[in-house]
Amino acid sequence: MTPNQRSKATARLQQLPPETLAEALLDLAEYSTEARQVVQSLATTPEEAVATFKRKLSGLKRRKRFYHRSSAGIFARELESLLELLDKPSIPAKDALATLVIFFQADAKLMEMADDSHGDMGYVYCSVATKLFAKTAAKIDDQSFLIKTFKKLHEEDAYGVRNTIVEHAAESLTSDSIELLRNYYRKLEPKMNV
Repeated sequence: MTPNQRSKATARLQQLPPETLAEALLDLAEYSTEARQVVQSLATTPEEAVATFKRKLSGLKRRKRFYHRSSAGIFARELESLLELLDKPSIPAKDALATLVIFFQADAKLMEMADDSHGDMGYVYCSVATKLFAKTAAKIDDQSFLIKTFKKLHEEDAYGVRNTIVEHAAESLTSDSIELLRNYYRKLEPKMNV
């Protein structure tokens, strides 16, 4: 769909009654997994989204399956779908960020479940999850909460995927908070550059 076609379709769809759009989405959801996921995502309350995320993450961590190089991308896409549950403006930013911390804390377990030769798992953590983390953190004004969150993520970073989060610290922290965080990292790892 070209941008012009999309613009025209958007204008026309915005004129339709909400009931018509809801029925069309529900009809699509009967035949398409992607449409069903969109409907479920749109119809989920913030509390349900966070609870579902935590439940699904726990289920993933309990799996005994190992994803070989050829199937690691499938697992990575499953993780991306999971992250989409938290990418909702209706979820309070602190709740979303605290839940993302749980996702990052599961990195060692999840990374060990797949052969990441193609970098699919690394991409999910270092790009998709990190961007969502930065976007969510930027909505939070509570600097002490953010500093505690950054410190918490620095613990037990076995695969180094959490380092990318620090690169986005300036998007949510004040200069004073960044300096506090730098001093904290310097005490732990004198050679670490922040």
